[in-house]
Amino acid sequence: MAEPVSPLDLLRLRDAVEPYQLEPSDEEIARAAGIGVDAVIRFDLNTLGDGPLPGAVDALARFDPGRLVEYGDPSYTELRAAISATIGAEPRCIIPGAGADELIRLATTMVVGPGDAVLIPTPTFPMFAVEARMAGARVVPLPRKSLRERQGVDEIRGAVEATNARLVWICSPNNPTADLYPLEELEAIAAGLPAIVVVDAVYQEFAETSLGLAAESLSAVSLQQRVANLLVLRSLAKAYGLAGGRVGYLVTSAELAERFDAARLPISVATPSQAAALGVLADPDAAHARQRLIV
Repeated sequence: MAEPVSPLDLLRLRDAVEPYQLEPSDEEIARAAGIGVDAVIRFDLNTLGDGPLPGAVDALARFDPGRLVEYGDPSYTELRAAISATIGAEPRCIIPGAGADELIRLATTMVVGPGDAVLIPTPTFPMFAVEARMAGARVVPLPRKSLRERQGVDEIRGAVEATNARLVWICSPNNPTADLYPLEELEAIAAGLPAIVVVDAVYQEFAETSLGLAAESLSAVSLQQRVANLLVLRSLAKAYGLAGGRVGYLVTSAELAERFDAARLPISVATPSQAAALGVLADPDAAHARQRLIV
């Protein structure tokens, strides 16, 4: 009889993966502090605060629970159209997902595999490195020389050349340092680079509000016609208050749209979440007013 095999030895990744460090829930905080859960106000998760936007409340009030027994639209036709009207990208280039996290995994697994290098300017959102390691890729951190000074265009491009990185993550505005790359620098980073560059722009709306700029004026989507290897990650969690609804989207160039659409999970955004998303996107003034309040 063969020696028993440990199930751990049957996993693709033999070594333990360093997980994302989870924050305690509201209930855990309330128990530890000896207060009611309604008294917990979170400032540590970058959520919108001050309750849901009216569009989400109205949409969920009108949502028919009978729809829960059926799958929603696998093509996300209405959701893609609403996002398209908001950001100006073609609907076919918009890949919805259950929060930005799912789409970080999609982008990672579409581009890299075992042994490939992923360049990550740090400090930044930890999930970029978590998903790279899950794919068996090699994480190449590019630390800042000073927390007040972000990595420059030449520094990033030089690191890609030195490591043969196939995937580069640029968080702009960056979590946790809040600074951003101007569009001309994002284009200079990605143009002609033999790597996919993903711009995580989930805090874009707050940067525009802070600077008194028009909506979408900082959007890297405007670069994609010239820079086809540039992807843009966005979310309705922060600026539209749908963190619990888990609605994110990845915007690809036209050249990559079909491939990414084919690889996404078929119906990962739940129908109530889609309804709430449509509700908040239909009332941009309410979202912008809340963003100004937060700033």
